[in-house]
Amino acid sequence: MTGVIRTIEGQYAVIEMGTSKHKVIMPIQFLPQGAKEGHTLQIDITIDPKTPRRPRSKVTNIKEKLNKRK
Repeated sequence: MTGVIRTIEGQYAVIEMGTSKHKVIMPIQFLPQGAKEGHTLQIDITIDPKTPRRPRSKVTNIKEKLNKRK
């Protein structure tokens, strides 16, 4: 998958993903050194087989806490 850095605003980069045009906001600390607006990134996301899956209830609780903040 690829993504294009559209803008860098402060400590965050807005990355447009592939052909879908969905945008992801990512802290610039996770970008490769020297990455700038307009650069295309190669992105690989995989599941970590060493980390156990969190129980569904914990994820639901986190979502509920986040929704209460709005």
